[in-house]
Amino acid sequence: DGRARLRQGGSAGQADAAGGARHQRALALQGKGGREGQLHGQQKAVWPSKNVIYFLLRLYFGRVKHPLCSLGMQPPTAFHIHTLMFEIKIISTEDIVAAWAMGGQARLALEEASDADALSAILTGMGSLSYGELAGERMQLGLLLHDPEEEHDCFADNTHNSHFYDALGIENVYLGQYVHSDGTRLTVPSLSSLVAAMDADLDAEVQAKLSATLNAMRIIKSEADSGRQSYDQMIGADNLAGNALVQNAIDALVDQTRVLERVVATLDVAAVAFEGSDSLDNPGAVFE
Repeated sequence: DGRARLRQGGSAGQADAAGGARHQRALALQGKGGREGQLHGQQKAVWPSKNVIYFLLRLYFGRVKHPLCSLGMQPPTAFHIHTLMFEIKIISTEDIVAAWAMGGQARLALEEASDADALSAILTGMGSLSYGELAGERMQLGLLLHDPEEEHDCFADNTHNSHFYDALGIENVYLGQYVHSDGTRLTVPSLSSLVAAMDADLDAEVQAKLSATLNAMRIIKSEADSGRQSYDQMIGADNLAGNALVQNAIDALVDQTRVLERVVATLDVAAVAFEGSDSLDNPGAVFE
């Protein structure tokens, strides 16, 4: 039936949205142990390497001194850090590809789930990335603090691309589509078609909200790509125009989340709880 086809097709589209979100946590079935634990293990294996990069960067900029430096050893160069980051990025990407390939752990977890659990996982991932993760922790927090170190990619200065492709990934999952780098389009049974069969007006509204979010993100991306101002400048204090661009995208993500909550109710999917964020739900706590 429609839900079974959506679940199977969804496994092809999930990898795209997962690329920017905490894909294994957001899309794995909650409380299922086994496969979920293995997926978490894959993700955690990458984090120690990221901590190594952070320490090397602190060495590079002279914020910490390593005991070996007193023995004549030189701190890491930019080339060393760049090489290490590149290799770790390849390993992380390979892990994601393997998890969603035929027989991969993430793909199997979704395909072997019941219809209700599969829909719950998909909607939880979309809603949590839209609201608590992207709108809250990755965007609103930095804007509240006006702190460039709170931008998502503070070292790579690539935040505008990360945010744009996160939003695109959410839309891709809903529409069951993915456009390859050569322009060819992959389409699979979609959540959109399932919603439209039950409430065509709601489906149209969801698509409109997703499009509005993507347009807001596209403006941020264009501003940074043009060289007019980078993302960390947009969230800076006394930059009212830049702040407004970021806030518009945050507001669009919140609107998109509200309509996704209605999708959950329309499809009568239980056990869906979107991740929240103090930055949105209790801003005062951020300054405590």
